[in-house]
Amino acid sequence: MRSATKDAHAVAHCAPAAGLSRRASRENNSLMIISSVDSAPVSITDTGSEIRVLLDTTRGGQGRLSLAVETLKPGQSTAPHWHANLEEVYFIVAGRGRMEIGAEARAVIAGDAILIPINRVHCLRNTGNEDLVILCPVSPPWVPEDYRVDEVDDE
Repeated sequence: MRSATKDAHAVAHCAPAAGLSRRASRENNSLMIISSVDSAPVSITDTGSEIRVLLDTTRGGQGRLSLAVETLKPGQSTAPHWHANLEEVYFIVAGRGRMEIGAEARAVIAGDAILIPINRVHCLRNTGNEDLVILCPVSPPWVPEDYRVDEVDDE
C-alpha cells in the first residue's frame, strides 16, 4: 500500500513540462475525463448483451477513440458483424469464450487481447459459467452507422 508521502512524490514526477499542458488545463478547467462503469448508461443489444460506453473522445477529447465495456451472460454471444471504418480490440476482463474472426475461431480467456481488423466479420460467444466481460477500445470512435450485419467479402 502506498503512503500519502509516496503518492505526493509520484504526482510530482508526473507534472507536465513547463508551458505545455498547464496552459491548456487553465484554459479548459481540466483535461482529465473520468468515467465510472457504474454510472455509464446501459444499452442492451439484440442478442441480450449489455454495453456501457465509458469514454467517447468525440465529446471532450481529440475524437480518435471510444471505449466500452460489454457483458455477455453464459451462452450469450455478440451478433456476427463487421466494421468498414473501425479498428477494434476486445480485451477479456473476466470469463471465457470463443472468438470468431472470418473463418478462424479460437478459445479466449481473461487477460487475452484480440485485434479485430477492419472489414472482418467477427463475433464472440460466452462458453463459460460466469459473465464474460470485455473492454472494447475502438478507433475512430464507434458510430452506429458502422455496425454492419450484412455480408462482406471476408477474404
